[in-house]
Amino acid sequence: TGVYGGDDTADDSGVLKYVVIEFGGTEISPDNEINGLGLQGVGSGTEIDYVQIHRNLDDGIEFFGGNVGVKHLLITSPGDDGIVRTRMRLG
Repeated sequence: TGVYGGDDTADDSGVLKYVVIEFGGTEISPDNEINGLGLQGVGSGTEIDYVQIHRNLDDGIEFFGGNVGVKHLLITSPGDDGIVRTRMRLG
């Protein structure tokens, strides 16, 4: 929970490149688990490239709004969905 994002669709939240995320996730409460990678309001200036998410408890990757592009993404054996895009608007 909390406030995130902003009005800069070109936000640069850094670089995530050549990364493997394995065996992540946990159940916080019923129907409320941690995703392999959660991106909240991340902008197009962010670089996400060559990322694998393997055997996460819940979704592989979930986008909550934002404008980020992802290249070379591999999701293997997620516990739920592979890729989820949730459009959210704050304010």
